[in-house]
Amino acid sequence: MRKTLLLIVAAAALVVALPGCSKSNDAVGNAGGATSTTGQPRSGGTLVVGLTGESSGWSPQADRWGPGPIAVARAIFDPLVVTGEDGQLHPWLAESFESQDKNKTWLIKVRKGISFTNGEPVDGHAVVFNLGVYKKSALTAFAFQPVTDISKVDDYTAKVTLDQEWANFPALFTGQAGFIVAPEMLRNEDHAHPIGSGPFKMQDWTPDNKFVAVKNPNYWRKDAAGRPLPYLDQVTFKPMPDASSRMAALKAGDIDMLTDNSPGALAKVVKGEVPAGFNAIIDESEGDEEVLIINCQTGPTADEGLRKALLLATDRKQISAIYEDAFDIADGPFTKKSPWYSDAGYPEPDMAKAKALVDAWKAKNGGAAPKINIAVIGTADGLQLGQALQSMWRGAGFEVGVDSQEETKFSGTVVGGQFNVLMFQFWNGEDPDINYHFWTGKNVGPEGGISLNFPRWTNAETDAALNAGRAETDPAKRKADYATVWKQWAEHVPYIYLFHAKWAVLARTGVHGIDEVNMPDGKGEAQPLTWGTFNLSNTWVETTK
Repeated sequence: MRKTLLLIVAAAALVVALPGCSKSNDAVGNAGGATSTTGQPRSGGTLVVGLTGESSGWSPQADRWGPGPIAVARAIFDPLVVTGEDGQLHPWLAESFESQDKNKTWLIKVRKGISFTNGEPVDGHAVVFNLGVYKKSALTAFAFQPVTDISKVDDYTAKVTLDQEWANFPALFTGQAGFIVAPEMLRNEDHAHPIGSGPFKMQDWTPDNKFVAVKNPNYWRKDAAGRPLPYLDQVTFKPMPDASSRMAALKAGDIDMLTDNSPGALAKVVKGEVPAGFNAIIDESEGDEEVLIINCQTGPTADEGLRKALLLATDRKQISAIYEDAFDIADGPFTKKSPWYSDAGYPEPDMAKAKALVDAWKAKNGGAAPKINIAVIGTADGLQLGQALQSMWRGAGFEVGVDSQEETKFSGTVVGGQFNVLMFQFWNGEDPDINYHFWTGKNVGPEGGISLNFPRWTNAETDAALNAGRAETDPAKRKADYATVWKQWAEHVPYIYLFHAKWAVLARTGVHGIDEVNMPDGKGEAQPLTWGTFNLSNTWVETTK
């Protein structure tokens, strides 16, 4: 059982820990497989990994990454911080974070003696350069809005100045914006040839086919026994968006390992039914939610009464039964085991009340039924869930269509607002502040423009609570702030939460060490899975190919 840390700092700086328990990752399957070590790790060998998607490029500042590309990025680049098995944020490339001026100034000190694979040093200059590009990039500028200045203090220290108190500032670097790339890559604006300091380096990339990474012979980390990392000579990542194709490839021996978040594919795995000859690591941390995002800016769903009708017509228990109740029903972005959970006040399904709200809307709009389209990713899960919701909402008097989209188009739909209702898996993260830039009203975009606040909804009470939670260091007060947010969402319905989704890694039994990633300072291990991604530095195979 673990505790969730609010903030990561150096030994001399303030540490605030929040009581509470949450499991990190569960291992299921055959003993001695992917989740436990049989004998000593061996160097050499190769691994082929099936991923959920591909990227347009390998710049964390410019290319939108889903879990598939982030898994590749974690092989090539190193992040400033990682989440540990203990639920705390730990320095990785960073040696420490120190706060000053009531958390409005932060000093980031990086470890000495680390180099990128092109020979450039990982130092204060590299961090300042990277953060400066993150601050200016159209992709990441939203997350860096509070940052007013980034400067170098000395060869290994960067200073970040903020325009507000941000007690949990290091959590900003737990996602895509935490990767540090070589200054040469930034200068050349070369997205096709990533240069990092990670355990592997790119050998070849054929878009939509494979990304081949080979061992970085000068990697700076060693394992807990002092042996050089990584163990593997080569990793081949294969984008395989279709869940059934990934599983078939694993069973056929075409790949050695896969990552998956398909509820249909994982329902039995989550319940402990793993195919013979394979093992699974199930992410039990605060991962994704299956959620409906409702457009509050344009179209019929801009009407709050219709949004409430959709919520009242949605039977989440019936949705859960589709997957044999393998996934817990959700009423917000945190599970009941999280210290950030509080009852949002979701109503029970009530079709009569839903119909009454729809009828009231029809009376004001010429008598016609409100037309709602549900945008889904064109997978078996997306279509199945979309059709289940379609049936429920038709019962309340809505005219409902299901808009199945390819994943690349879907990502544009999310930020572009061309939807009434959109079904999405998102909101991973151990701390609410990690998703601040998706929830704040500051990031509601104009009609027809980009919006990082996907439902394009906000109100003063929600924004005040989000800002208070960001600045607060007292755990109980922070929990109360976020409880306000969850209740506001339940009342005004910019989201309808369905269930807490899960990620899992499945691997053949000869693959070891996926869940044994030791921290650079020797204090514990990193969380094996983060949003379905993994660090393969400590992974090894029993037989070489």
